[in-house]
Amino acid sequence: MKKLLTYLTSLIIGSLLPIVSGCGNSQSQSSSNLFAESDSIDWTIINDNEILHIANDIMVSDSVIYVLGLMDGSWLHLYDKNTGKLIGNHILQGQGPNEIINALDISLASDDELAIFDINDQRIKLFSANNFTLTESYDLKSLLRSVWDAYALKDGNYLVKAPSFMENESPVRSFSIVNSKTKQIVSTYTQLPEEFKEEPMLLMVQSDLAISPDGKHFVSVTTRGGTIEIFNIKDNEIQETFSAIPFPIEFTETNGIKQLDANAVLGFISATGDNDFWVASYCGTNKDVDANKIGIWNWNGKPLKGLVTDRMILKLTLDHDSKILYGLLADKDGDFSLGMINLNQLNASF
Repeated sequence: MKKLLTYLTSLIIGSLLPIVSGCGNSQSQSSSNLFAESDSIDWTIINDNEILHIANDIMVSDSVIYVLGLMDGSWLHLYDKNTGKLIGNHILQGQGPNEIINALDISLASDDELAIFDINDQRIKLFSANNFTLTESYDLKSLLRSVWDAYALKDGNYLVKAPSFMENESPVRSFSIVNSKTKQIVSTYTQLPEEFKEEPMLLMVQSDLAISPDGKHFVSVTTRGGTIEIFNIKDNEIQETFSAIPFPIEFTETNGIKQLDANAVLGFISATGDNDFWVASYCGTNKDVDANKIGIWNWNGKPLKGLVTDRMILKLTLDHDSKILYGLLADKDGDFSLGMINLNQLNASF
């Protein structure tokens, strides 16, 4: 249990400021379960051996689950999505031509290329999905002062989350679309919903991004305080369509500095997206054992389905063709596993 708590705690970076409730197309609530009714469901475990304990990201494509995290000197670990069997470890840690210092995000740049963001090197690195050799590398430092996340979109574009530094003002979170061919920023979004304008740092803590496969929508959720921001992408411009603060948190003040309360609520742990909906695992309390819940929303922010599972959920990814949800999981004893839930079997319309 301690190693799981350490993992969840490691998701949080930086300090938070108080939440200010808003109005309009936003919501604020404090229930640990975001759905009036939730179905109970058990994960189908496909592997409880050779499972990476701490993963930065997870993705499924074709017959393979890609888990990104450092294990035995390698960053990328491949599992068969049907059997859960470990089928390979690739991409060594290091500064060599085919190596990565600190792999944070993984996405598909094309059918046969993986895009991996090296946060230490501030580069998007493309690797062949066949032999895992480096094919391209894009330096983001020449475009942005600092980058937190980077994911592939379409046509050589990448969605980048970064702090936006404005003169004489505190930095705010921003999202940019960067084109790898022109090596230019196509567009940037820095606006804040009303409820965050007085406390923009609330959106600058550790978060997870989920992008629809068609590249038309994405959602950003935070791990403490559980904020939600949903965006549309049209003509390479970013538009925010929905925001919410499901889990308000409390703070303490020490020597005039506001700090996160030691018992602050854990919000959203992981998110993944489809063209018509997005899915997130969440906790809603300060107890790691409660990180066993799943929510499904449409891209307008409407809740569609709530689930309570039998395992704590560390990472989620969705197979878009089969609508099978895969999860990196932990049980109450702190043992790790890889499991799946078939969303087609739920009594719900997505």
